[in-house]
Amino acid sequence: RFEEIAGVVPVTVRWEDGGSRYCELTAPQSLELGPEITQEADLADLAWSLCLEDTDLVTAVHHPRVASVGLPFLCVEVGNRAALARAWLRKERWDEISGRVGCGSVHVYTRDGGGPQYAARCRMFMGTGTVREDPATGSANCALAGLLATCEPQASGTFAYRITQGVEMNRPSELFASVDKLDGAVASVRIGGHCVNVAEGQILVD
Repeated sequence: RFEEIAGVVPVTVRWEDGGSRYCELTAPQSLELGPEITQEADLADLAWSLCLEDTDLVTAVHHPRVASVGLPFLCVEVGNRAALARAWLRKERWDEISGRVGCGSVHVYTRDGGGPQYAARCRMFMGTGTVREDPATGSANCALAGLLATCEPQASGTFAYRITQGVEMNRPSELFASVDKLDGAVASVRIGGHCVNVAEGQILVD
């Protein structure tokens, strides 16, 4: 278990054939859905802040909306991988939008994932700090998976989403999200992926 600002995060580690490890965490908080961007002028403003055209944004399933399972992200769907590749955050405009929706980060995704096995390809941009884009964001993809599950027509069930992120950074990552939904409400969200050691160390305690 990891103790994070958002709460205690349970993590399951599974050793698989060939010695690979699969780690999966359960989101520490229930899904919360926040403000939506629905007006044409505001959508155009958001598109410009992401270096995109108005027509790149997709609102057939949901409008750009804040979702959180501990950290809030504005989830924005675009039409294809070409639009996703063009996306970048114009910080000077994003700061004003961020203040309006109460969210500092934007998670842009497309259902054009690069193959039928992928539910989405994503990019996550941060408006603050020195790191502007992240190659694999568990908190953002948990929030996205929860939002997508609320849009599923079934009132109850478990929904699985295979997601890629970091491709445009040349740091491709693959994440597996699953959502339990009961009577129309999201009950729990999990996300995991295969891991490899890149560093190790020791802490010596007297």
